[in-house]
Amino acid sequence: MARSLLLKTSVFSLCFLFGIAPAIYARQSIKLTPETRANKNELKLAAFNPGVINNLPSGQRWLRHVNQEIMPFWTMSSALGNPVGNFPTFRCNNGSLWNPSKPCPEILNASPWIKNDLNKEYIVAKARQTYVYGVAYHLTGNERMLQLARSGVNYIRKNAFESNGSVATYLENGIPKPVESQRDTQHLAYAGLGLSFYYYLTRDESVLQDIIKLKNNIFNNYYDPNLGMLKWSKVSNLKSLTAQLDQLNTYMVLVTPLLPEPLQSQWKADALRIVQIMNDKFYSSEHNLFWRQGDVGGSFSNVDLGHTCKAFWFIYLVGKMTNNTGLMAFAEIQAPKVLQKAYVNSTGSWATLLKPDGSVDVNGKKVAWMYNEMNQMTATLSLRNPALTEYLVKTYNFWLNNMVDYQYYETYPEVTASGAKVQYRPKIDAWNHGYHATEQALVAYITTQALQNKPVVLHYAFPGQSSTASIRPYFYTGLIQNQQVSNLNTFPNRKRYKITFTNVQ
Repeated sequence: MARSLLLKTSVFSLCFLFGIAPAIYARQSIKLTPETRANKNELKLAAFNPGVINNLPSGQRWLRHVNQEIMPFWTMSSALGNPVGNFPTFRCNNGSLWNPSKPCPEILNASPWIKNDLNKEYIVAKARQTYVYGVAYHLTGNERMLQLARSGVNYIRKNAFESNGSVATYLENGIPKPVESQRDTQHLAYAGLGLSFYYYLTRDESVLQDIIKLKNNIFNNYYDPNLGMLKWSKVSNLKSLTAQLDQLNTYMVLVTPLLPEPLQSQWKADALRIVQIMNDKFYSSEHNLFWRQGDVGGSFSNVDLGHTCKAFWFIYLVGKMTNNTGLMAFAEIQAPKVLQKAYVNSTGSWATLLKPDGSVDVNGKKVAWMYNEMNQMTATLSLRNPALTEYLVKTYNFWLNNMVDYQYYETYPEVTASGAKVQYRPKIDAWNHGYHATEQALVAYITTQALQNKPVVLHYAFPGQSSTASIRPYFYTGLIQNQQVSNLNTFPNRKRYKITFTNVQ
C-alpha cells in the first residue's frame, strides 16, 4: 500500500507533465539583456560595505530569541492541551487559558471573526503549534520539543485526517467539521504544515503517506481547468493566491527534495505549475505586486506586501529547487524593487500595507506575519545579493526591539508605525499561532550564520543510518562538515543527528 501511494500521482501532475511543462520555461525564463544584467549587478554592488554583514543580529541572538523569548509561551502547561497534542486554539496574551465566564480583555474585545469561533478548535492552529515545537528541536536538540511535535502530529492524524486525504478544518465538541464540500484549499494545505516539518526531521514514512494523500486530494479534486488554478473550495470559484501559494510553503518545497523518484519529479512539475499560475493569474507587471484574490488590477484592498514578498520568495525557492534560473532571476530582479519602496528609513522597518491608491502606507500598522515574510525573503535573497543585508540590520532590530512581548513572551500580531503594540489584540488565534515568528528565527539563524561564514548547526531524528544526500538545512542546501549521532530516550527507533553545515546557499 505504501508503495502504491508513493507512486501515485495526480491528474494535475499528469496534465502538467504531458502537456504544459515546456511553457513555464519559455514564459518565465527571463532574458537577461545587457541592461537587465547591469541593473541586477547594481543591486548587488552599489555602495555596499561588506562590513555591514557583521552588524546583523548574530545566530546566537536568534537562538536566544527562540529559547528565551518565544518558547516559554508554548511550553507552559496551558499550551499543551488535554490530551497533550490537542493544543488549544485560543489563549490569553499572558498565556493562560481563557475563561468564558470572565474573558480576558483581548478575547472580550476581539474581532467578531474570533469571538464567533471560540467554540472551535482549528486544525491550522494545532499544525502551526506542532511546527513551533519542531523548529525548537531543530535549533536546540531538546528532545522534549520533539516529543511535543510528535504529540501534535499524532493528534491531528487521529482526529482530523480522513482516509481519502481530506482533513477537517476544525473540531466542534470533538466532531470534525465542516462537510468536505465546504473545506478550502488553504486550510487543507496548512493541515500538512506540522506533519511536513516532522517528516523533514524524522523521515517517518507513515507520516509521509498522509502528506501524499493530502496533496493528491487537493490536486485531484480542487484544480479547475476553467479557472486554470486550484479553486478555493468545491462550492466556491473564488480566485485565491493562497489556494496556490500555500501549497508551496506548507509542504511542497520542504518535502519534495526528500522524495524518491518518480514522485520527486512529479511534485517538482506541480510546484512549477503552481508558480506559473501565480504569475499568470495574480501578478501585475505594471505594479510589481501580487493580488491576493480577484482580478489583477482591481482594488488595492486585495494587495499587501506580505503576500507579494512571500510569492517572490517561493518563486525563487521553486526555481532553485528545479534549477530554473529564469524563475530565480525573476525574483532576484523584481523583489528588491518591492523592498526599496517598502523600507521606512525613519524607523528602520518595513511597511506591510498599501493605501487605497496602491502606494505604500508608511504610516500604517505593521502586521507581524507580513513583516516576517518580508525579512525571510530578504534574508534568502541576501545569500546571493548580500547588499540586501543593509535592510536586515535595521528591520531585524526593529522586530526585536518593538514586536516581542518581553513580559509574557511570544510576539505581538501587529504594532503601530512607530512600533507601539496594538491594545487588546489577541496574540494567538487560529492563524496567529507561533508559525511565522519561529520560521523567521530559523531562517534568520541559518542565513546569518551563512552570511557571517559561521557553521549552521541543526538537529534531526533519523532512523538508523541516513543518507547525507537527503539532509538539508530547511529550504536551503549546504555541505555537511560534521555529524554527531546520539541516542534519544523516548524515540527508540531513531537517533539524534547533530549536523553541522557549511557553504549554505
